[in-house]
Amino acid sequence: MIWSQPKFASSPQVWICIPTFNGDIFLEAAIISTLAQTYSNFQILIADDDSSDQTVAIAQKFQQSNARIRLIQHQRLGLVENWNFCIEQSLQSADPPKYIKFLCQDDLLSPNCLAEMVEAAEQSDQIGMVFSRRDLVGEVSPDLEWLRDLTDNWHNLQPLQTGLDLLSDRNLLKPPDNKFGEPSNVLIRTQVFQTIGKFDPNFRQYCDLEMWWRICAHYQVAFVPQCLSSFRLHSQQASNLNYQADLVWAEIYTLWRKVLSDLSYGTLPNRVKRRVLLHFCQQAMSEYRRIIWHQRWNRLNRLNYLGRSLLRSDLFKLLLS
Repeated sequence: MIWSQPKFASSPQVWICIPTFNGDIFLEAAIISTLAQTYSNFQILIADDDSSDQTVAIAQKFQQSNARIRLIQHQRLGLVENWNFCIEQSLQSADPPKYIKFLCQDDLLSPNCLAEMVEAAEQSDQIGMVFSRRDLVGEVSPDLEWLRDLTDNWHNLQPLQTGLDLLSDRNLLKPPDNKFGEPSNVLIRTQVFQTIGKFDPNFRQYCDLEMWWRICAHYQVAFVPQCLSSFRLHSQQASNLNYQADLVWAEIYTLWRKVLSDLSYGTLPNRVKRRVLLHFCQQAMSEYRRIIWHQRWNRLNRLNYLGRSLLRSDLFKLLLS
């Protein structure tokens, strides 16, 4: 295969990290999409989380025929911990990449994805991440079409802005919660993880959104208004399984609480924290009504715990300041 030259005189290295677990149905298409990149300076890390299907065999087939690809197998860690394993591998490398590009095993990259995202990231050393529009593939039913244009839900999205501007956006707390997209839709400067840490394994559904918000609290963010990746919808993806297990509803409250109390969000202005706190309280009251109306008593203890954790803190002083 002949690789086209990048747009840069000295192109920074990118690691495309593909964390895998029992993903043999879609993995081959994902890998092929990485090898079709018009940007040349990249390596591919496939980190397998103890798959029991043909995932490893597929990855080995590509590794044997392409020197860019490195496969690492390890014992079962879990989804977020496998993401963090990829980050640790990049940081411990003898020649760490300047950028990390995650690709979920069931998603796809457009051929110009790396070229466009790296060009956007290279505008400033203060840019922590780049995100873009992305398309949908797979089982896209009419009631899921709203997922296609996530980035349109920002009020004032610019090609380049401070992350604090995004966290101050008047639409930040309006649905959908994640207006950035999934890990396949984001390019991250590797140094970010050395500064603010890795993905928080306490989250299962909003593990990516929490990281995007944390990056926003410390860095500039660039946006590319092109579809540079495709998010695949299917019945066995992690988000569907989380919804079926009723694990999603409480995590957004946990995220809001972390924003309000964790030191990693210490750069947030009080006016932003006041908005988050007021929103937390309003949504909690609505959730109590839904619990009673739909008799979802299994949610009550969790919501009470989240509410009490706020009442015991000094956060309510923000409403009075």
